[in-house]
Amino acid sequence: MQVKMENVDRISNLPDSILGYILSFLSTKEAVATSIPSSKWRYLFALVSNLDFELDESSQMLKISTIKSFMCFVDRVLFFHNTANINAFRLRCGKRVDSDRVYGWISAAIWRGVKHLGLSISLDNFTLPGVLFTCTTLITLKLETNLVLNVPKDVCLPNLKILHLKSIMFPNDDSVESLVSSCISLVELIICNCSTKKCNISHNSLKVLEIIRSVLYGSLVIDTPALAYFNDTYCVAREYSLKNLQSLIRADIAFLDIRFDSHQTKATAFFEGISNVNILVLSSSSLKVCFLITSLSQST
Repeated sequence: MQVKMENVDRISNLPDSILGYILSFLSTKEAVATSIPSSKWRYLFALVSNLDFELDESSQMLKISTIKSFMCFVDRVLFFHNTANINAFRLRCGKRVDSDRVYGWISAAIWRGVKHLGLSISLDNFTLPGVLFTCTTLITLKLETNLVLNVPKDVCLPNLKILHLKSIMFPNDDSVESLVSSCISLVELIICNCSTKKCNISHNSLKVLEIIRSVLYGSLVIDTPALAYFNDTYCVAREYSLKNLQSLIRADIAFLDIRFDSHQTKATAFFEGISNVNILVLSSSSLKVCFLITSLSQST
């Protein structure tokens, strides 16, 4: 007996919640493209909770029409998107995108309860929305942008667990301290290619700390009793104060060059601060500093 199979669109008959989950495995552009072939799918992309927008501006030949199309695309997605339904929002764009629209996109994501926010933007004289610094839903915040970050006094990010900062300049002595202390749930902090006058990191729950290729015109103060991993790679600071690192399991240390040996007191204080570490990984220049400190100590 031959069974006749009808041409039935079984996928479209699935509940919208399941269809939205399926679309979440696609890129934002692909998810929106599904709205074209069928009226059933016209607004299903609004159920996607992870939004990822990227405009590659590396080419000087990028057409103005392409930039306008990108901005209209982001506008359309956010306009039709369900309120309070954004889990992750990632934006990567450069100077040719309208800064006012970027400001609005970031604000829209925050107002809709975003949990994971990643911004890689390069805009002249751009200021992040003030609501970013009091967002109670944020769990992950990754900022990669060439801007001066003015941390407001009322900053409060109570649920933030992961904070990545790249290519940022902090104008005030207490900017880093204010930002870090406002994140009471913080467990991972990465500071890369940043500059600040003073870097004071005092936190009871922080477990991972990486400071990479950053310039600290003043002191680096670390007071983190729960810290398990510490990475100091090519970080320049005038003074070091590392204390309460009794939980430290691994430290990866790479000094910028051998000139650290001319400041024996500074180098000694640094290594004394991480003396409880179980696993210590040193670059060749860092190892030379250790030998120099040892030889200088034995000669005195």
